[in-house]
Amino acid sequence: QTIAGSWGGAVKSFADGPDTMLVAGAGCAEAHSKVYELTKGGVKFEEATTFEAHCPTDFDTFVIDGVTHLAVANSKDGASSEVFKWEGGSISSVQKLPNLPFTSRVKAFSIDADLFLAFTVSRGSS
Repeated sequence: QTIAGSWGGAVKSFADGPDTMLVAGAGCAEAHSKVYELTKGGVKFEEATTFEAHCPTDFDTFVIDGVTHLAVANSKDGASSEVFKWEGGSISSVQKLPNLPFTSRVKAFSIDADLFLAFTVSRGSS
């Protein structure tokens, strides 16, 4: 399946209960990244929703109290990396990280019961 659009290359799949979801990052010229849901029977992905994420270079997902969160590494000058919450088929911003411009990768990990996000910065002094 071909998904039309100008994509920045960042793509991540995640589970939403029994459903398989796919998040695709918008290119630097577009404002909205998209979340797709794999149709029943696994035939194709259909658009579920859009969200604002300019020029994302990486995504990672993690779960807090049964709710999936999406961390976005954003490489666009002047844009923030951000954490979103995916719940009930919709996505909403939880936290913007304005001091993390030009990020290229993000990784969620836990140590004991504590959850951490690590971002790599591709340029600048952050």
